[in-house]
Amino acid sequence: MLQMKLLIKNILVGIAVIPLFFHIIILCVNVLCGNVEIRDDISHYKSRKSIKYNLFFTFVYLMLIFPEFRNIFYMRMGRFWRYLLFWFPPLSTLHIWTPSARIGGGLYIGHGWGTVINAYRVGRNCVIGQNCTIGSRNFKEPVLEDNVKVWAHAVVLGDIVVEENSNIGAGAVVVKNVPKNSVVVPAKSSIIRMNGEKVNILL
Repeated sequence: MLQMKLLIKNILVGIAVIPLFFHIIILCVNVLCGNVEIRDDISHYKSRKSIKYNLFFTFVYLMLIFPEFRNIFYMRMGRFWRYLLFWFPPLSTLHIWTPSARIGGGLYIGHGWGTVINAYRVGRNCVIGQNCTIGSRNFKEPVLEDNVKVWAHAVVLGDIVVEENSNIGAGAVVVKNVPKNSVVVPAKSSIIRMNGEKVNILL
């Protein structure tokens, strides 16, 4: 049964090569011209999703299954391609406003629903979850250094630096600099009323 599922998946990936023909040509040209960032993006997805294909078929699989990756692909290749290659649309609720030249390779966006990325710079191998806001405050944007992870519902705003290897926990709001190798978490939720009486119980 498992072998049959694997066979069907491989057949579907093979068939998907046809509608992705122009995407593949654009990818190959960019990789040959030295665009290593998109190759690193693919490798990061391949590692996190435990995909067993080579670079070529991993790209086809990602374009077929993960609309978040399509946003990254069009961002790397040039946003006008999203209109010419409209039959594989990007995720409409994911907005990447930071130019590709200021985003390091290996970007991974898990889900991406409701996520806005408007950083001044994003380092290599960063991870960004769903419903995240990385944006400006007083017209100044944050910097995410290498290997930074911003988990679901987190907010990172303003002229700050989140230094390398740091984790911004789910639901955290960050408006000040974060030193390297740090883990940021929001305040714990608490029960403030129970049976009509005021209480303060941390959850």
